[in-house]
Amino acid sequence: MDTIKIRALDVHSAHICALRLVGGFDSEKRHFPALKVFQSPNRERLQYHAELAEVGCRQSQMQLENLIIGELLHVKDLELDGKKYIFDIQTFQCPVAMDYVLWEVLAQINDD
Repeated sequence: MDTIKIRALDVHSAHICALRLVGGFDSEKRHFPALKVFQSPNRERLQYHAELAEVGCRQSQMQLENLIIGELLHVKDLELDGKKYIFDIQTFQCPVAMDYVLWEVLAQINDD
């Protein structure tokens, strides 16, 4: 099994970081769940900020970005499609990547 160490949230790692946070499916259609904070009923406490962030409230976006950073600093490894992803993220300085992950998280939280 290949091992990939994720050291930064950037355009190359944004997709796998989003998958680790909000869950998804691998190539064999096996499901892996979202982190508990983004699952019902836990995500309900985030819906107020998610709704505001979705319409452009920068303060709500920043609060959710801080949550994303905190979760990515503590996530466990992920095995997906024959690869083991080890999360050891040291930097979050790519706005494009953070925006991508934020919108994936918003979609998870606001999904009804």
